[in-house]
Amino acid sequence: MKLSKLNLFLLLLLTSNVHPQITYLTRMEEKFEEMMSMLKAENIYRYDCSTKSITEWREIGDSNLMLGLYYIITGVLFMALGTCIVLILSIKIINQQMQGPYKIMALMGILGVIELTGNSVWPGYSVLNGTVYCTNQGMTTFFGKLTMVTWLAGSALAVFLGLHRLLDLTKKGIVLVNVSHNFYFISIDCFLSDWKTNIWFSCIIIYALYGSIFFDTVLYNSIQRAPWLNPMTGLSDDHYSNCFLYYHNIACSILLITIYLVIGLYSIYNEKQAPFKYITATQKHIIVQSVIIASTYAIPAVMFVLMYWIPNIPKWFILAADIAYQLSAGIPFIMYIGLNRQVRDAFLNKPRACISWSKRQNPTVSTNTHTSTFLVT
Repeated sequence: MKLSKLNLFLLLLLTSNVHPQITYLTRMEEKFEEMMSMLKAENIYRYDCSTKSITEWREIGDSNLMLGLYYIITGVLFMALGTCIVLILSIKIINQQMQGPYKIMALMGILGVIELTGNSVWPGYSVLNGTVYCTNQGMTTFFGKLTMVTWLAGSALAVFLGLHRLLDLTKKGIVLVNVSHNFYFISIDCFLSDWKTNIWFSCIIIYALYGSIFFDTVLYNSIQRAPWLNPMTGLSDDHYSNCFLYYHNIACSILLITIYLVIGLYSIYNEKQAPFKYITATQKHIIVQSVIIASTYAIPAVMFVLMYWIPNIPKWFILAADIAYQLSAGIPFIMYIGLNRQVRDAFLNKPRACISWSKRQNPTVSTNTHTSTFLVT
């Protein structure tokens, strides 16, 4: 009897340790299979569109010509502008004319261009045609997953950029990124010469992919005029949740506000103690650009968090949050032209700078020994 009790105890102990892992892996597999079924436009539990015909689903949607044109026109313009800006930044980084935080900004620019297809062009098409999930199951799922990846990665990079700016002010910026003197495009040398930055980038992308693939998807529909977890197939909102996105938005809101508040207070304090000694002109310039980028992510993140807690959310607030989210991908490109002299000169003085910038004479590049940022004269 004693031996059987011991065996039972050991069995329960082993089961308690293994079961949570098996359950978690099973859940991940189920979520992946669910995503694939949605992409294939299959009718499954929680996403079953078989209760109505396509014609009936189309009648449910709500079209709006002006809003649809706004999304598409601004989205295409932002994408064209963003593509040119990203190419300028990339070529200047490869030519060692920009380093440090500009690598982070370049990756955020790439994500922004991709994100605009899902948070601007697709919503424009959806609002123009009055679509809901069941009228375009596969496409709605695809763009929902795409916007989740780009939003998670972009807002996480905004936090990373803020941390780098804060550490750079305290002369510790090299903790997060390398000051690489050798930059080779798409090669093993590129990864090794800036291994810190690339490891952080890789972790952020993996983090974003995980949060998108293995959790419920936000699905844009013309009724709410915003991405929504509930596909409106007949089940209540209680059947859909995304705790990963929920806590991500809360964390990003708190971190972005806190980091840049600390940066502001630190800058003011050092200016009073010894003006122009601790903070260089280049640092101030990059801080301003970083604050604008962070604000474009912090504002929609805060609005998304408020939407979790506000009962009976008014439609105007939902639409405002979605437009703020759309602008988070486009405003940084305008900021680069307005505040970055090198980018502005390349874009305005030479319209074909995106293609032929590398043919221009390289400017003088010097390094600031106290920071991880390159100074361009």
